[in-house]
Amino acid sequence: MNEIVTAYGNGSSTIDRRVISLSGEFWNGSSFEAWVAGNIATYSAEVPNIGGGVYIGDFPTGITDAGFYLIALYLRLGLSASVSDTFIGGDLLDWTGTEERQSIQSTAKMTGSNVSRSGDTITIYEDDGTTPWRQYNLSSGGRVLI
Repeated sequence: MNEIVTAYGNGSSTIDRRVISLSGEFWNGSSFEAWVAGNIATYSAEVPNIGGGVYIGDFPTGITDAGFYLIALYLRLGLSASVSDTFIGGDLLDWTGTEERQSIQSTAKMTGSNVSRSGDTITIYEDDGTTPWRQYNLSSGGRVLI
């Protein structure tokens, strides 16, 4: 519970999360699938604002396979999720199949030098902040580039 935590602005924004497998597939509420822009509403789930610009949400319990998952956070620009929403950060979550595994890698927020976005490409860096660990191309369905 409460595996997704972020702070953004004064709390008047809507923040959505998308769960992406390391193979680049998106969680649609019942299974992982290759990116389909028309399915954006099924990939996005609102992270509740608990006040003061703090947003706390749960990882989908329907994901029962243990592993690492990218939690991508987006600022919703309109009334519903859109492919044009603004990426604001993310986290790599180590999931046991029933709960978050507490480890150093999974608790480090990926912001600043650990994650960047250039156009439609999200790059996650090693701890040194310069060596790319994974890249995801959002325009080609979140496909893993490296």
